Amino acid sequence: MMDPQEPARPARGPGLPSVPGETRFAAAVFAVTMLLLGIEDRLAVSLRGQKRPPLFGLLAGLVIVFANGMGITRDRRRRGRGIGFGRFTAMFFGPAVLGLDILLECGKRALLYLPLLLAVSAASWRLPAVAVGLLCRVLA
Repeated sequence: MMDPQEPARPARGPGLPSVPGETRFAAAVFAVTMLLLGIEDRLAVSLRGQKRPPLFGLLAGLVIVFANGMGITRDRRRRGRGIGFGRFTAMFFGPAVLGLDILLECGKRALLYLPLLLAVSAASWRLPAVAVGLLCRVLA
């Protein structure tokens, strides 16, 4: 029996995103972001004192901006809801809009999902520097 407050979800058709597909997308974005930020950190350490534009950091930021918009888009399509303005607000306001979307969509489950979102967002900016530092120590 369906809950009267929860709208009916359409059957997953061909071409619609799935939860495993969204997970693979998020993992790929996380890996690319880690790679780009790790390269940026390594270049900053090896070229200390030299002026250069932070190209890889900028690319990592653009990947994250794109991924935030695609994350909202894929999730809304999977749930059978309109995409609307959420895609563009997620691109500019990132995790805040993703957190708001999780809070509105998931209700009580948001208590679990919001700390996960915060952990992934924080790790995608800090973990590459740690990983590159450890890798350099191991290889040195």
